[in-house]
Amino acid sequence: MSFFISRRSAACILFPLIFTLAVRARAQVGADSVAQDTSADSVRSAFAATFLTAMTGTILEGISDANGFSIPYFGAVHFADGGWKAGTAFLGTELGLLLLRKQLLDAAGPSGPGYPFTDNNLLYRRDGGYSPQSDSYLVTAHATDWLLEDIGFMDLFSSFRELHDRTSTINKVTMDQTSIPSLMLSPFKPKYLTDPWVLAPVFVGCAANYLYNKDSKPLSLARNVTMFNRTMTPVQAMLLMGGVGALQTIFVAAGEEMMFRGVVQTEATELSTPAVGLVVSSVVFGLWHVPRGNLAYGLSAAIGGFYMGWRYQENGYNLGETIAMHFWNDFVANLIVMVRNPRTAEYVYSINWKF
Repeated sequence: MSFFISRRSAACILFPLIFTLAVRARAQVGADSVAQDTSADSVRSAFAATFLTAMTGTILEGISDANGFSIPYFGAVHFADGGWKAGTAFLGTELGLLLLRKQLLDAAGPSGPGYPFTDNNLLYRRDGGYSPQSDSYLVTAHATDWLLEDIGFMDLFSSFRELHDRTSTINKVTMDQTSIPSLMLSPFKPKYLTDPWVLAPVFVGCAANYLYNKDSKPLSLARNVTMFNRTMTPVQAMLLMGGVGALQTIFVAAGEEMMFRGVVQTEATELSTPAVGLVVSSVVFGLWHVPRGNLAYGLSAAIGGFYMGWRYQENGYNLGETIAMHFWNDFVANLIVMVRNPRTAEYVYSINWKF
């Protein structure tokens, strides 16, 4: 039996391990120092349940990711805390996505180098033996993994925010209570579309991306492009990439901001100072992105994470602005890759060039 630790499994092992212990310790301080804080016991018990669920279920998932089955665990904290409605919503979403992924992989068949695959070997998949039809199923299955990862982050954020509010008598940070759906829509809210704190870093990041991504054959030299088992014109491919990219990016931006700013930075601040919380979240955010590229990519993510973390603090620990800038930076960057270097665009299977 092969063993593979996915990014999703790593997240579910690492973050509950660190933050269940941190929040439980802080809740104990609250119970000892604030006699009226009757919520400390429920905080400890709920996070203990999360710890056990994550450490047992997701270690098994580390094995199962490479062998066609998975262990559901979303909603564990909500269930342990009596939040059946939220717990059922997150668990139901996870089960639905796991079922969809299995059906996609079954439909793809045994062709190609196998599953799971990394971001890097998604490139030039036609050289690995995938047919266009199999490839369309496999890249969609890969997209469900992104959704699972980021919805898992949202689940942890939702649980953390509720439990964090229980220890308000000893908190240094007052977390904003904007609903998750509203936060996800932040990139399209007028106040963020015209916010210079959003637009300036997006411009800088995309300019750097434009200079970095260059190829001898840009999209303008393509006769047609094959994506999702369909051959289309370059304009159609660009529109499809924009639509698929927007859907994927809104979950990535919201999920990562809720996890790294909403949970990591908030709890690190509670345990130390705002400055330490900012640095810790930036470093963790950078390390998280190293497997997707290289050390330089991780460093750029850490710098971007520092800026977003600073804005998170300046905005009274409201995630709206950081989700907006994260979304627009990633979304436009993906379109730049499609225009400048389409052979490396994630969902492109093959390109028929004019010459």
